[in-house]
Amino acid sequence: MKKFLAAVLILALTLTSLFAVGCSSQSDVEKVKNNGKLVVGVTDYAPFDYEEEGKWVGFDADMARLVGEKLGVDVEFVEIDWNIKIAELKGNKVDLLWNAMTVTDELNKSLDFSVSYAENCQVAVIRKGDAGKYTDLESLKNANVVAESGSAGQSVAEEKFGADKVTGVQGQLKALMEVNANTADVAVIDYSMASCLCGTGDYKNLQMIDDLRMSEEFFAVGARRGSDLIAVVNEVLKKAYSDGTMQKLREQYGKESIVLCDLSK
Repeated sequence: MKKFLAAVLILALTLTSLFAVGCSSQSDVEKVKNNGKLVVGVTDYAPFDYEEEGKWVGFDADMARLVGEKLGVDVEFVEIDWNIKIAELKGNKVDLLWNAMTVTDELNKSLDFSVSYAENCQVAVIRKGDAGKYTDLESLKNANVVAESGSAGQSVAEEKFGADKVTGVQGQLKALMEVNANTADVAVIDYSMASCLCGTGDYKNLQMIDDLRMSEEFFAVGARRGSDLIAVVNEVLKKAYSDGTMQKLREQYGKESIVLCDLSK
């Protein structure tokens, strides 16, 4: 009986091991199709991803839905802490990071990028009343600077002003709110968001510092290393550019805030 039970246990362990290997070999595209949904990690970032009447909309959100249609699945948007985006991706909490994400050498070590679909730069946002005080990088050297934790904005701000002068906050909108509330002097954020929001609504008293562009950047979609989802994303991006879908979405959501890359090459 003991020998029989031992044999059963060995067989069970072997089958479990084989099952685990089979599951681990499943590609991301297969997993998404089997789950019936594509899970996309986002933050609240107009005009690319933001909530309107309980639904995620924006340039990136609509493009992600096109990928869902290509795969024949629904798209689920999950608002994540952008500071731990790599962990969310590697932990299979999300399938893609699609949130106007800046391509960097550091991120390239941890994930695979799609083709770049939009251009961007980092800008300094101040209160309109401080326009005469803050005019260039030199005038900002003693300012209280905020930027989104883990973002390209934080990296650029620390490079320009020093890490001790920069406070990381939870999201670019939070950075704008800090300046608006006089708890910070300057927010370093993406041009695309700043040009969309500054001078309007809750941010009517904010403006970018004229002619101050602190970096040249490109946006792309991120996936796990070796993910076959990237090929699907690239196909959708290039088709959307060639058939004019991207240009229509740009007019709908961003106009001057979204600068498209040429994907016809």
